[in-house]
Formats: sequence, structure tokens, C-alpha cells
Amino acid sequence: MEVIYNIMQGILYTVLIYAMIGYDWKADKFFYFLFFITASFNYFTLFGMMLVACTPSALLANILITFALPLWNLFAGFLIVRPVSMQLRSPRLSCVRLDSELTDSLTL
Repeated sequence: MEVIYNIMQGILYTVLIYAMIGYDWKADKFFYFLFFITASFNYFTLFGMMLVACTPSALLANILITFALPLWNLFAGFLIVRPVSMQLRSPRLSCVRLDSELTDSLTL
């Protein structure tokens, strides 16, 4: 039952996030994103269910998962700092000044 719920949740999440991030609207990229999001939701849900089944109490499983989730996020690449590029991707952002224009305007 959780798998069906995770698939519905993954579809809703993918449609919203894919549009907000501004990825290319190509079918193959969209369905790859949908697959990985749904697989991640299923993996996290089933891992939590496994922890509850393997530990004597839900409280101990909750304590163990507080250590597992940050390690997953750390090694999944969510906390890796990447340099930010200053490329203008949208004509709506044309009013934004680049770093060189900003420093030229601040010099006396």
C-alpha cells in the first residue's frame, strides 16, 4: 500500500518541483526524474519499515534513523558546495547586474 502512495506522491512532487526548478521539458528527462524520486521515496519508506521491524521498539528505530538520514544526505551530494555561475538564463533576469558591473559602479 505504501508503494502506491509513494508513486502518487512522487508524481505530484515531480510535476511541482520539475516546473519550479526549470528543467528542460523533455519526456525522457522528466520520466528519469520521476523514476529516481519515486525510487527514493520507496527506499526511505521501506528502510524505515525495516528499522521498525528489526529493532525492539519504534523509539529505538527513530533514534537510529536520525543518524542514518544525515549520512545519506552527506554522501548523496546534497551538502557538496558547487560554484555558482553568473549566467543569465532568462530574459526576465536581464536587469540583474553581473559582478564586474557591480564592482565598477561601486568604485569611487
